[in-house]
Amino acid sequence: MFTDTCRFFFTANVDPPDMLLIVQEAAELENHTGPCRVKASFQSGGNIMFKKGEYIIYGRSGICKIEDITQLSISGADKKRLYYELTPLNIKGNRVYFPVDKKDANARKVITEQEAWALLDEIPNIEEIGVTNEKLREESYKQALNSCDYRQWVAVIKTLYQRKKARIAQGKKIGATDERYLKMAEDALYGELAFVMGKNRADMGPFIFHYIKDKDGAETVV
Repeated sequence: MFTDTCRFFFTANVDPPDMLLIVQEAAELENHTGPCRVKASFQSGGNIMFKKGEYIIYGRSGICKIEDITQLSISGADKKRLYYELTPLNIKGNRVYFPVDKKDANARKVITEQEAWALLDEIPNIEEIGVTNEKLREESYKQALNSCDYRQWVAVIKTLYQRKKARIAQGKKIGATDERYLKMAEDALYGELAFVMGKNRADMGPFIFHYIKDKDGAETVV
């Protein structure tokens, strides 16, 4: 059954709640001919920010390709509302949907190669995240990662690298929380830069380090 392949999530404090639908078995969805999914007529309104075929960054889903702009005909969904149908590049076989008219969707177009090179030049001047309350440190990391702002991702990486360096100097290991958010920030930043610059994700950390060192003489790690 189609419903066995889906998970539904509802955002809090929204009336009515917006729905994020993740389809774990995309092949079954593509072959589905029942009432759960219908093509959009594009007569239901909404401001279309992105186009079919474009690559975007969507929240923690990372780089996604817009496969379609469609209407959903399932329980809990406004059948006249348009949704983007996304395929996350790093989660094979999944589909992600979010409403076209969702104002706080945390979505943007993937940066251009020119913007990527400009970011590399800007990295030495991006400040670390200032955390004045240790109880809010994890929340600060989480907000930065969820912002879809690549400068914030750089700030998280620089902050956590310095914390890691300080702990190693004290003979300590990096904390589990710091390690988790460092990996997420690196995955987000390196993944997008590698995608637009035509490089391997695994090579991006050393590449950025040597690029900045050769250009400015600074040893900045991101």
